[in-house]
Amino acid sequence: MTHKSSARLLFDLDGTLADTAPDLCAAMNYVLSTKGLEPVPNDIVRGMIGGGARMILKRGLAYRDVSISEAELDKDVEDFVAWYMENIDTHTKIFP
Repeated sequence: MTHKSSARLLFDLDGTLADTAPDLCAAMNYVLSTKGLEPVPNDIVRGMIGGGARMILKRGLAYRDVSISEAELDKDVEDFVAWYMENIDTHTKIFP
């Protein structure tokens, strides 16, 4: 008997297969913590998701009534993405 194996790769670009929101929340709150800011509750962050890392951070900063320069936001986006990539599946769960 011959068995064929095949590799499979799954992409979930819009959060329909896996609940990625908790890790996105954690990434945003990590960046806020580097600025000495209180975290934004996860249920609030869920409503901020959409438009990419830059937009999530802008919304989180606005929620905390903080404005920063575009240059500082550029660095924060880099920090967000780096932290998220290191912790991408810490809290993510596959939807049933």
